[in-house]
Amino acid sequence: SGLPSGCAEFADATATRTSDEITITVRNTMPADPQIACTQIYGTHEETLELGSDFTPALTYTVRVNDRTLTFIAQ
Repeated sequence: SGLPSGCAEFADATATRTSDEITITVRNTMPADPQIACTQIYGTHEETLELGSDFTPALTYTVRVNDRTLTFIAQ
């Protein structure tokens, strides 16, 4: 996930799957106090989520991660 400033911290990531659709939600936290000064350094956090292995070959799946969507065909 992208961390847009030095104050941003990775909170959690969850994945849910229904049939041919996978929804992943990634959450970051920021300080509640708007007066806190934060560095303008963009950071990243890497997280691995297990999606399982029971994908049907040749079936198209949709993956949504926050506001992005992509599809893939299982092999």
